[in-house]
Amino acid sequence: MSDKVLERKTFQEGDLLFKEGDEPTHALIVQTGEVQILLNADQDDQVLLATVGAGGIIGEMALLDTSNRMATARATTGGAAIIVTKQVFDIKMQKTDPFIRGLLLILADRARQLSAKQSYSDVSSDQESVSDTGS
Repeated sequence: MSDKVLERKTFQEGDLLFKEGDEPTHALIVQTGEVQILLNADQDDQVLLATVGAGGIIGEMALLDTSNRMATARATTGGAAIIVTKQVFDIKMQKTDPFIRGLLLILADRARQLSAKQSYSDVSSDQESVSDTGS
């Protein structure tokens, strides 16, 4: 493992910190600034899942369940974050009680399911609005 204890990432407004579909390599602990978590970020029907500020963590779900990123993280302001590599995350998780690890996996799965439903619901609402105004 690296001798570096903490690695820091700075970002500017509009920067993509990771994209939906990317392989998980790290999580970020936001120190300063603000980041939006978006579904379908590069499409007209994008869905804002959350806005994360100082003290928040982003990208942790993909590290938990080793799935590709379910959303895009885009900076809404400049700021900085601490990088938590997958290697460091895995070491910390191995030291965690198996019950807690299982509980975290269940919570990550539920969050993914809710996000998928939210995305579907928003797209359906948009389509209903178009058909209501189009008739």
